[in-house]
Amino acid sequence: MKNASGGWQQVDATLRTTADGAVAPTAVPSQLGFSGGGTGPMATMTTTDGKKLTLKAPFPLPKPALNGDSALYPSVLPGVDLELTATPAGGWRQVLIVHTAEAATSAAVRKLQFPIEADGLTVSADVAGNLKAVDAQGSARFTAPTPVMWGLAPGRPPTPADRGRRAPSPCSPHQPRKSLWRPRPRRAPTAPAKAPP
Repeated sequence: MKNASGGWQQVDATLRTTADGAVAPTAVPSQLGFSGGGTGPMATMTTTDGKKLTLKAPFPLPKPALNGDSALYPSVLPGVDLELTATPAGGWRQVLIVHTAEAATSAAVRKLQFPIEADGLTVSADVAGNLKAVDAQGSARFTAPTPVMWGLAPGRPPTPADRGRRAPSPCSPHQPRKSLWRPRPRRAPTAPAKAPP
């Protein structure tokens, strides 16, 4: 990918703390930022032409523990952790890790919503729960598939294989909830083909 100075560099989703205390991947095609803790935005994606999509958490976030491309916010609710993971494409995955049966059945978890703010974009959902943020021309700039849930054996942490597995709702003990936001690349218009003379 090209960096700000116009040179080429390797894509690297490893998270780091920025000068202003936020968290961002080292080098990804779309500008992405995570919360460094507090009551500000949980995650923000910005396109090259300034369109912005922001998700907020309905609770203050603690300072995260960074591990590669993931940021873990512990105990955001009783018995619940929040994990945000940057993707190489510049999007992110969010996972709620629910540790106990009590937490899984709590009203705070079952009714949890993350408010969305869109600058220059309109966000909509289809009947299946897939989300799309489009610009004024109707072009999709960000998308997110339907959130999924899955269960784990008590005491076993989630693995990468678990994160691709669907499970029925409602939440069961040790059941994370996952959603994924990703930027949509813009295609340059192509010139119409001309017939040979």
